[in-house]
Amino acid sequence: MRNTPKIQCSLDLAREYREEIVHLEQVARLSSMLFHALWKAHRLTETDEELLLCGALLHDIGIRVAYAQHHKHSLDLIQKSELIALTDFEKDVVSLLARYHRKAPPKRKHGRFAALPLNTQEKVKKMAGILRIADGLDRSHENAVQCIDAIQKARTFWRIKLQGDGDLHYAAWGGQRKAALLEESLGVIIKIGL
Repeated sequence: MRNTPKIQCSLDLAREYREEIVHLEQVARLSSMLFHALWKAHRLTETDEELLLCGALLHDIGIRVAYAQHHKHSLDLIQKSELIALTDFEKDVVSLLARYHRKAPPKRKHGRFAALPLNTQEKVKKMAGILRIADGLDRSHENAVQCIDAIQKARTFWRIKLQGDGDLHYAAWGGQRKAALLEESLGVIIKIGL
Protein backbone atom coordinates (compact mmCIF):
# COMPACT_ATOMS: atom_id res chain seq x y z
CA MET A 1 0.00 0.00 0.00
CA ARG A 2 1.29 3.42 -0.93
CA ASN A 3 2.16 5.81 1.88
CA THR A 4 1.07 9.35 1.07
CA PRO A 5 0.12 12.16 3.45
CA LYS A 6 -3.58 11.49 2.78
CA ILE A 7 -3.24 7.76 3.45
CA GLN A 8 -1.05 8.35 6.52
CA CYS A 9 -3.47 10.79 8.16
CA SER A 10 -6.32 8.34 7.48
CA LEU A 11 -4.33 5.52 9.04
CA ASP A 12 -3.56 7.70 12.06
CA LEU A 13 -7.27 8.44 12.51
CA ALA A 14 -8.16 4.76 12.13
CA ARG A 15 -5.72 3.88 14.91
CA GLU A 16 -7.46 6.38 17.21
CA TYR A 17 -10.83 4.67 16.80
CA ARG A 18 -10.18 0.98 16.34
CA GLU A 19 -7.80 -1.57 17.77
CA GLU A 20 -8.30 -4.04 14.90
CA ILE A 21 -6.17 -2.15 12.43
CA VAL A 22 -5.17 -5.42 10.70
CA HIS A 23 -8.63 -5.75 9.08
CA LEU A 24 -8.63 -2.12 7.95
CA GLU A 25 -5.18 -2.46 6.40
CA GLN A 26 -6.17 -5.74 4.71
CA VAL A 27 -9.31 -4.13 3.23
CA ALA A 28 -7.15 -1.27 1.94
CA ARG A 29 -4.70 -3.76 0.34
CA LEU A 30 -7.58 -5.73 -1.22
CA SER A 31 -9.16 -2.49 -2.47
CA SER A 32 -5.88 -1.58 -4.16
CA MET A 33 -5.56 -5.04 -5.73
CA LEU A 34 -9.14 -4.88 -7.04
CA PHE A 35 -8.60 -1.33 -8.27
CA HIS A 36 -5.63 -2.40 -10.39
CA ALA A 37 -7.10 -5.73 -11.51
CA LEU A 38 -10.32 -4.08 -12.74
CA TRP A 39 -8.82 -0.87 -14.10
CA LYS A 40 -9.95 -1.57 -17.69
CA ALA A 41 -13.54 -1.69 -16.43
CA HIS A 42 -13.60 1.36 -14.12
CA ARG A 43 -10.90 3.72 -15.59
CA LEU A 44 -10.47 5.61 -12.31
CA THR A 45 -7.31 7.64 -11.59
CA GLU A 46 -4.44 7.28 -9.11
CA THR A 47 -5.99 10.13 -7.14
CA ASP A 48 -9.23 8.15 -6.94
CA GLU A 49 -7.28 5.13 -5.70
CA GLU A 50 -5.71 7.24 -2.97
CA LEU A 51 -9.15 8.35 -1.75
CA LEU A 52 -10.39 4.76 -1.98
CA LEU A 53 -7.55 3.64 0.29
CA CYS A 54 -8.41 6.40 2.77
CA GLY A 55 -12.03 5.23 2.78
CA ALA A 56 -10.95 1.62 3.24
CA LEU A 57 -8.80 2.53 6.25
CA LEU A 58 -11.69 4.45 7.83
CA HIS A 59 -14.74 2.41 6.80
CA ASP A 60 -15.27 0.74 10.19
CA ILE A 61 -14.35 3.50 12.66
CA GLY A 62 -18.04 4.01 13.42
CA ILE A 63 -18.11 0.65 15.23
CA ARG A 64 -16.70 2.54 18.23
CA VAL A 65 -20.05 4.36 18.42
CA ALA A 66 -22.26 1.33 17.71
CA TYR A 67 -22.14 -1.65 15.36
CA ALA A 68 -25.67 -1.01 14.15
CA GLN A 69 -25.51 1.78 11.59
CA HIS A 70 -21.71 1.94 11.93
CA HIS A 71 -21.41 2.95 8.29
CA LYS A 72 -23.36 6.14 9.09
CA HIS A 73 -21.36 6.70 12.28
CA SER A 74 -18.16 6.34 10.22
CA LEU A 75 -19.37 9.10 7.89
CA ASP A 76 -20.09 11.40 10.85
CA LEU A 77 -16.75 10.71 12.55
CA ILE A 78 -14.80 11.35 9.34
CA GLN A 79 -16.69 14.59 8.75
CA LYS A 80 -15.93 15.79 12.29
CA SER A 81 -12.28 14.74 12.19
CA GLU A 82 -9.30 16.86 11.30
CA LEU A 83 -7.75 15.08 8.32
CA ILE A 84 -5.23 17.78 7.52
CA ALA A 85 -3.98 16.25 4.27
CA LEU A 86 -7.47 16.09 2.73
CA THR A 87 -9.45 18.98 1.30
CA ASP A 88 -13.06 19.34 2.41
CA PHE A 89 -14.15 17.92 -0.95
CA GLU A 90 -11.86 14.89 -0.55
CA LYS A 91 -13.12 14.39 3.01
CA ASP A 92 -16.68 14.34 1.62
CA VAL A 93 -15.70 11.62 -0.86
CA VAL A 94 -13.87 9.53 1.77
CA SER A 95 -16.73 9.82 4.26
CA LEU A 96 -19.21 8.73 1.58
CA LEU A 97 -17.06 5.70 0.73
CA ALA A 98 -17.19 4.69 4.40
CA ARG A 99 -20.96 5.36 4.44
CA TYR A 100 -21.58 3.18 1.40
CA HIS A 101 -19.34 0.23 2.30
CA ARG A 102 -22.49 -1.60 3.44
CA LYS A 103 -26.28 -1.45 3.42
CA ALA A 104 -28.02 1.05 1.10
CA PRO A 105 -26.20 2.03 -2.09
CA PRO A 106 -25.63 5.69 -2.99
CA LYS A 107 -28.87 7.49 -3.81
CA ARG A 108 -29.55 10.97 -5.09
CA LYS A 109 -31.93 11.52 -2.16
CA HIS A 110 -28.92 11.36 0.18
CA GLY A 111 -28.02 15.04 0.59
CA ARG A 112 -24.24 14.82 0.87
CA PHE A 113 -24.07 12.44 -2.11
CA ALA A 114 -26.48 14.53 -4.20
CA ALA A 115 -24.34 17.63 -3.57
CA LEU A 116 -21.42 16.07 -5.46
CA PRO A 117 -20.93 16.76 -9.17
CA LEU A 118 -22.41 13.96 -11.32
CA ASN A 119 -19.01 12.67 -12.47
CA THR A 120 -17.90 12.43 -8.82
CA GLN A 121 -21.12 10.61 -7.92
CA GLU A 122 -20.24 8.00 -10.54
CA LYS A 123 -16.72 7.69 -9.16
CA VAL A 124 -18.07 7.27 -5.60
CA LYS A 125 -20.33 4.45 -6.79
CA LYS A 126 -17.41 2.64 -8.42
CA MET A 127 -15.06 3.16 -5.49
CA ALA A 128 -17.71 2.16 -2.93
CA GLY A 129 -18.39 -0.93 -5.04
CA ILE A 130 -14.71 -1.87 -4.91
CA LEU A 131 -14.62 -1.21 -1.16
CA ARG A 132 -17.69 -3.38 -0.57
CA ILE A 133 -16.11 -6.35 -2.33
CA ALA A 134 -12.79 -5.86 -0.52
CA ASP A 135 -14.58 -5.75 2.83
CA GLY A 136 -16.52 -8.89 1.90
CA LEU A 137 -13.32 -10.69 0.94
CA ASP A 138 -12.06 -10.14 4.50
CA ARG A 139 -15.38 -10.89 6.19
CA SER A 140 -13.65 -13.40 8.47
CA HIS A 141 -10.96 -10.84 9.45
CA GLU A 142 -8.40 -13.59 8.87
CA ASN A 143 -6.46 -12.12 5.91
CA ALA A 144 -7.25 -15.21 3.83
CA VAL A 145 -6.79 -13.48 0.46
CA GLN A 146 -3.22 -12.61 -0.52
CA CYS A 147 -3.55 -12.16 -4.29
CA ILE A 148 -6.33 -11.15 -6.69
CA ASP A 149 -6.43 -11.61 -10.44
CA ALA A 150 -9.24 -10.36 -12.68
CA ILE A 151 -9.86 -11.75 -16.14
CA GLN A 152 -12.28 -10.20 -18.59
CA LYS A 153 -14.13 -13.16 -20.11
CA ALA A 154 -16.49 -11.12 -22.28
CA ARG A 155 -17.30 -7.45 -22.76
CA THR A 156 -19.52 -7.44 -19.68
CA PHE A 157 -18.22 -10.43 -17.71
CA TRP A 158 -15.29 -10.39 -15.26
CA ARG A 159 -13.91 -13.34 -13.32
CA ILE A 160 -12.04 -12.54 -10.12
CA LYS A 161 -9.70 -15.29 -8.92
CA LEU A 162 -8.44 -15.38 -5.35
CA GLN A 163 -5.24 -16.86 -3.96
CA GLY A 164 -4.13 -17.16 -0.37
CA ASP A 165 -3.66 -19.43 2.61
CA GLY A 166 -7.00 -19.13 4.38
CA ASP A 167 -10.59 -20.11 3.68
CA LEU A 168 -10.90 -18.75 0.16
CA HIS A 169 -14.35 -20.23 -0.38
CA TYR A 170 -15.70 -18.14 2.49
CA ALA A 171 -13.78 -15.10 1.24
CA ALA A 172 -15.22 -15.56 -2.28
CA TRP A 173 -18.72 -15.90 -0.86
CA GLY A 174 -18.23 -12.75 1.24
CA GLY A 175 -17.01 -10.75 -1.75
CA GLN A 176 -19.67 -12.07 -4.13
CA ARG A 177 -22.53 -11.15 -1.83
CA LYS A 178 -21.34 -7.53 -1.90
CA ALA A 179 -20.64 -7.25 -5.65
CA ALA A 180 -23.97 -5.76 -6.80
CA LEU A 181 -23.00 -2.08 -6.47
CA LEU A 182 -19.82 -2.49 -8.52
CA GLU A 183 -21.63 -4.62 -11.11
CA GLU A 184 -24.31 -1.96 -11.46
CA SER A 185 -21.90 0.97 -11.62
CA LEU A 186 -19.72 -0.74 -14.26
CA GLY A 187 -22.53 -2.45 -16.17
CA VAL A 188 -20.85 -5.85 -15.83
CA ILE A 189 -21.28 -9.24 -14.19
CA ILE A 190 -18.60 -10.24 -11.67
CA LYS A 191 -17.97 -13.80 -10.52
CA ILE A 192 -15.54 -14.38 -7.67
CA GLY A 193 -13.90 -17.75 -7.08
CA LEU A 194 -10.68 -19.71 -6.80
